[in-house]
Amino acid sequence: MLRVQRQTARNILAEKRPGIYTARPGRLVFDALRDMAEHNVGALVVVDGGDVVGVISERDYARR
Repeated sequence: MLRVQRQTARNILAEKRPGIYTARPGRLVFDALRDMAEHNVGALVVVDGGDVVGVISERDYARR
């Protein structure tokens, strides 16, 4: 039987490396992918003028 461990987002983030990597909306996808590889992360938060407007992930690119 599979047991699901429930965690809060705060607990999950506490186990991760510090910092959140971001990208601007007009950025080239290739550049965003290069940044993900450089920082060893699977996604970037898209920020426009200080507002979070989305997320781009490796999976987004792989599915296209």
